[in-house]
Amino acid sequence: MAIVKKIAWQSWNAEVQEFYSSEEDLDMMMGEMLSASGHEHMSEFPMKIFEPVPRILYTPYGMFPADSSLKPSDRWDCWLGYTNFDLTFGILQQLELIDGIEAVKVMGRYTFFVGIGKLFSSTEVKLNIENILTDTKHISNMDSVGKELEDIIESIKIQVSHKAYWSIFVSSVGEIDYIMSDALDEQYLHDLNKFEDLRKKIGGVIIRSSNEQKY
Repeated sequence: MAIVKKIAWQSWNAEVQEFYSSEEDLDMMMGEMLSASGHEHMSEFPMKIFEPVPRILYTPYGMFPADSSLKPSDRWDCWLGYTNFDLTFGILQQLELIDGIEAVKVMGRYTFFVGIGKLFSSTEVKLNIENILTDTKHISNMDSVGKELEDIIESIKIQVSHKAYWSIFVSSVGEIDYIMSDALDEQYLHDLNKFEDLRKKIGGVIIRSSNEQKY
C-alpha cells in the first residue's frame, strides 16, 4: 500500500559550543587540576598558559566562528525537514528550483536542511515544498479550494447566515473552523485574531461576512 507522503518541520538555530569562556571558568579548572595533583600552592604547579577556545558553531555547512556573519543562521531562515519517504537526487534537484530556497542539503535518508532567503515568506516556501514533494495540495487562496471543500463551505455559510458577523477559516490542508456573532464584540474579535495567527503560521484562507468587510 502506498504511503501518504508527509513532511514535518523544525526551526534550526546553531548552538554555541563554548569552552573556558570566562576567568571564573579558568580559575575553577585550575583549582580542580591543583586539587587532583596534590599541589597546595600555585608556585609548586608547573604553569602553562591557558587561553579561551574560540566559540564555534557546528552547522550543516561546517564549523563557523560564533561572531561570523557568514554562518547559515545569520544569512537565511533555516529549517530541518523530516520526511517519511526517501530523499533522492531527483528530489534534491526539485528543491533547488523552488523560489526562495538559497541553500538545500540532504542530511540523511529522511532529513534535509533548507536555508530560505530573508525576503521570502518561510511559510509560503515550506508550503510550496510540501505541494511539490507530497500528495497534499495546500490552500493559499480560494482558487485552491476543490469542489468538495467548496460545497462544505457553502453549507457552513447557510448555517451562520442568521448572524450579522461570521468568519470561516480554511487551513492550508483543508481543515475548517468558523465563528459567528450578533455583534462585533471582544470575544468575536479575539477568535478572529486566532484565525489570523493560524493563517500566518500554517497558511490558508479566511472567508468573512459582508458586514465585517466594512471594518
